[in-house]
Amino acid sequence: MKQTRNKKTLTKCWENTNQHHRLIYGKMLGITKLGLGICRSSTHFPPLPIIVNIQSMTSSTSSTLKKEPPVKEQFSRPGSNPRFSVVTAEPRDMDMFSRILSRFPSGRCLTFAYGSGVFKQTGHKSTKDNMTDFIITVDNPEVWHQQNRIKNPKDYATLLRLFGPQVMASIQDKWGARLFFNTLIPFEDGLIKYGVISKDAMLSDLLDWESLYAAGRLHKPVLILEKNVNSHEIHSALRLNLQSALHTALLLLPETFTEEEFYITLAGLSYTGDFRMIVGEDKNKVANIVKPNIPRFRELYSKRVQSLSNHVELNPSRGRGEQDSSSSGRHHHLTQLPKNLQWFLVKEWNKDGRYRDVEDVLRAAAVDRDSDDMIRKALKDIVGKTSISQALKGILTAGVGKTVKYSGAKLKKMAKSMN
Repeated sequence: MKQTRNKKTLTKCWENTNQHHRLIYGKMLGITKLGLGICRSSTHFPPLPIIVNIQSMTSSTSSTLKKEPPVKEQFSRPGSNPRFSVVTAEPRDMDMFSRILSRFPSGRCLTFAYGSGVFKQTGHKSTKDNMTDFIITVDNPEVWHQQNRIKNPKDYATLLRLFGPQVMASIQDKWGARLFFNTLIPFEDGLIKYGVISKDAMLSDLLDWESLYAAGRLHKPVLILEKNVNSHEIHSALRLNLQSALHTALLLLPETFTEEEFYITLAGLSYTGDFRMIVGEDKNKVANIVKPNIPRFRELYSKRVQSLSNHVELNPSRGRGEQDSSSSGRHHHLTQLPKNLQWFLVKEWNKDGRYRDVEDVLRAAAVDRDSDDMIRKALKDIVGKTSISQALKGILTAGVGKTVKYSGAKLKKMAKSMN
């Protein structure tokens, strides 16, 4: 009973403390149902990274895409705006992405490509030799799966095709990280993999770090292929997710650090606690992502670092950074953490049975030099649970045959990285 009362009191305190900030961000983002953590009061949001209007870049857009509502020129083309992290791509590559998008139903509000099939990574000779990964955010998963099952029936495992779209949507939203992946899909001369996530689930992950599965991929450079220009809450949540990553990484870093360490910390947040990093992934995965792409990470985070000039300085020419590691500096970062991280800190601090509200906990964590360990523990808790359940869900959505083939390729990469 005591724990129940404490939890209710803590929740009430959390809501009262954040009422003003929730109101501000609720109006700004157009969202009122999602918790935003406390004191997320930064009002300077630098531009989003790597935004490409795929439809305006090619003249060979398919008839399916032409039926989509026209996208206003609110997207930048590669090289047209130095504030955006730019992907160098040949027109042929843009045509390929356009053809891939044309095979899917409408109802998409955010689509991005990521991984070694898009960006050069250490240990990979060419991006063209790798499977291309996508995440597709949809308004209505059940309707989307129903339409996609008609257009691309072979993308789905036989058992799920029989169960139908309602079961697919339920499996997607109730298990794992709330994504539904179809993998090893043949497309022209290569393979693609795509994950489907609802708009609500994407917003929850971007704002609160519910699982860090989708949000974590967006801590790294990605190629945004589509974004609904009228979806202001998606646009703002993407920005806030990067701000959260920046504050979290700085709490984990020492007073001085190298630029490479900075980006490796940012890129590694969503791999903390991921069981695949123990079994099934290249042991050097995070470094392999960062090292060939430092210019893209620099473009992605430079404006955001500048917005925190009172707390951190990063000098790319020297390749080094320095931050204010005082208790006041750390307190600033702690108040900007997403809700799930703050909630974990409160639970850990109150394990002794005493009651401390969120403000008391964050003030205490600011002066505790071991609080970075607690933040790592929180990340492991968030990522670990969903990484296991999402992997188990993948067996069901992909089918046994594809799972064995996909897992075998991952294990070969892991063995190669250990030699």
